[in-house]
Amino acid sequence: MTAIANANVFDVSVTSTRQRHARFRSAIQARTAACQNNERRARLSRRFATFDVNTPQRQDQARMAIELAVMHVFGVSHGAILTDTRGESRIANARQVAMYLAHVACGLSLTEVGQMFSRDRTTVAHGCLKVEMRRDNPQFDYALDLLGWAIPALVLRRAGETVQR
Repeated sequence: MTAIANANVFDVSVTSTRQRHARFRSAIQARTAACQNNERRARLSRRFATFDVNTPQRQDQARMAIELAVMHVFGVSHGAILTDTRGESRIANARQVAMYLAHVACGLSLTEVGQMFSRDRTTVAHGCLKVEMRRDNPQFDYALDLLGWAIPALVLRRAGETVQR
């Protein structure tokens, strides 16, 4: 059931018109937010070409391709992305983008991404959320789109396969 159907806007127990309007507005806002989240998920699933990374060898190839691409785009060293500490903000941002790409472009679960980057799954979820919030910036969004398309091409190029969309 939708949020609007769940909220009884015309409930007689609510005495004031102002309260009924507030309940109606909150129900509309909840439904709008749910629609926007569904649209964003659908847009993300169409945006990136995903590929199968079930084998440990393929996961290693994906991790190396992601690290290589993120290192060059964000100008950080290989060791900085894999450090155990948070580090500088630019390094943490680059690591969050790498985890986001592993989750979205490679289709790995948050737990698998956490194992790949020696982080907890909740840390990966937080990083993915931070990156998703930064996608409102058109330049960052475009750079992430390019990275999302480059990662499967880099991984599958070594294996001699083609990218399926």
